[in-house]
Amino acid sequence: MLSAKEQMAKIIQKQPDDSSYDEVLRELAFARMIEHRLEVSQANRIISNDEMKHRIKSRSCMMKNVLLLFVLSLALTVCGCGDKGPVKRSWGRMKGLEKIVGNMNDISYSSGRAQEPRPNALGELVAMPDFEGNFVWSEYAAPWCKVCAWQTPETKKVEKEMEGDVVFLTVMTGKSNKYNDHATVETAKAWAGRFGLDPNHVLAAELWFKTIPEHRFYSPRGHTLFVHVGALSADQIREVISYYKTGWENWAKTGQRADWMTFQ
Repeated sequence: MLSAKEQMAKIIQKQPDDSSYDEVLRELAFARMIEHRLEVSQANRIISNDEMKHRIKSRSCMMKNVLLLFVLSLALTVCGCGDKGPVKRSWGRMKGLEKIVGNMNDISYSSGRAQEPRPNALGELVAMPDFEGNFVWSEYAAPWCKVCAWQTPETKKVEKEMEGDVVFLTVMTGKSNKYNDHATVETAKAWAGRFGLDPNHVLAAELWFKTIPEHRFYSPRGHTLFVHVGALSADQIREVISYYKTGWENWAKTGQRADWMTFQ
């Protein structure tokens, strides 16, 4: 016998791809109504149409809450957020990362290995493979992002403590949140000056559309160990780096796989 969640998933999967949120809810409520009618009939209990309408309305409300929890749990599974690390790995609607994050057969720097070099705050071109042999913490930010203005000093605290062990990069995504208003060398230079960052490690990118702040942690070989969209405290960053760095180093030395690793 299917569980309630499995029954819901089966009904949802049968709906057209362009079904609206409300249409899916109505299908779930209708299926439950039919099931309940059968239960009532089998028990020889008859209720009025008005009572049935009231029950359908109540159950529809309940279904909306249940479905929301179900969709959330499904999204967390699909997005690779099942990792039991100190901070859940998450990347929202970005596609393809579920095959890259934690995959020890992928050394693409999240496809960054094949990307064109980006200018830093000094106007010098920088590519991700330039940092091969080092752990890299890459963070995405923009001048218009108030959370990023809080995030950068938090990350800088950890950078000072881990100097020599981890390279910290800041990738500026845009000058503003306006359409196609990408970051420039001047954007990177202004951010580096504002927060006292190494201008060599503040880059300008054409990513005005990106959700920020975003964090990525790479191994010395280019494995994408961690991705997270949203603000992280200095303590959280320390814990994340320690967790994945220790796991990766142990694997590289002994071959012992960490729980968060995949080999796709």
